[in-house]
Amino acid sequence: MAETTCQTPECPRCGYDLTGLAAAGAVTPATHDAAPGRCSECGLDFIWGDIFHPDRTRVRGFIEQSPAGFVSHIGASLTTLRLALRPWTFWSRVRLEMTPRVDRMGLWLASWAVLWVFAVAVCMGLFWIAGRIAARPLPRTVTANSFTLGFYFGPGRSKHLFDPLSNAGIVSLACLTASLAAPLMILLLPHTRARAKLRGEHVLRAATFGTSWFAILLLLRAPWSIAHFALFIVIVRMFARSKQGGPTGEGWPLTASRLLYRASEVLSEGWWLAMITWISLWWLFAIKWGWRIEQPGRVWLATIVPAWLAFFIVLMNSHLGQGLFH
Repeated sequence: MAETTCQTPECPRCGYDLTGLAAAGAVTPATHDAAPGRCSECGLDFIWGDIFHPDRTRVRGFIEQSPAGFVSHIGASLTTLRLALRPWTFWSRVRLEMTPRVDRMGLWLASWAVLWVFAVAVCMGLFWIAGRIAARPLPRTVTANSFTLGFYFGPGRSKHLFDPLSNAGIVSLACLTASLAAPLMILLLPHTRARAKLRGEHVLRAATFGTSWFAILLLLRAPWSIAHFALFIVIVRMFARSKQGGPTGEGWPLTASRLLYRASEVLSEGWWLAMITWISLWWLFAIKWGWRIEQPGRVWLATIVPAWLAFFIVLMNSHLGQGLFH
């Protein structure tokens, strides 16, 4: 990607036209490349060279700066995700002066949406294979959920594996609500917006890559999903061999499934805490390091407290929240 040269110098944070300030100081790209400056509108300290050449600082693998091409976009999506999972690293490298690319943000979101659909399709295929291994269609007493690779036994039977989509889905919905509430507070609250003096493109960048918490959720879920699927095949075969449509005895698969279920319950109690902690850190480093806002603590509290409330409202209005806090 070619380096962008700014014809009309603007403050990267608030968008204020710096032409008059540059003219007053006889500032030119050739003579003031390393000279410091200060925006008279929002008070941002900057280097004039970064204003005239906003993309001269490169972040290797960052999707907003990656070359065009399918392969490069895939690699950049993964690299960007790795960066975003460490908020302190992301916001120390992705500088305020870098021109936001809304089209690349959309591409990043679309790529992970496609990956999620692909993962769901693979899960559905795996359960179809499990049914074929059982040598007949899945028994009616077994309900499979392709989104979570979990299953439970039908009415009147105790649950042995992770309740399909219950805990993971609730935590995901709560995280999504908090991830939307935080940027809305910056954009809609007059006090916060006046103190931040921030362009909407920067808020959109933070909101877009601030959804990277889904990777943490998947990483926490993956080991259990693999174990669940292995036990699924074994137990389905037990169902297929039973004339009554259910297992004839306890056996090690059912014992193992019960242990997995209990371990999943313990793990699920920590998911919500890990997710809300990551979201809080993301917006803290965005405000303090990424946007370099004065009095970042006040802006962060005005942003994150409503996000916490939104998160816990969703959590408390679910059976997971009722089980945790009642």
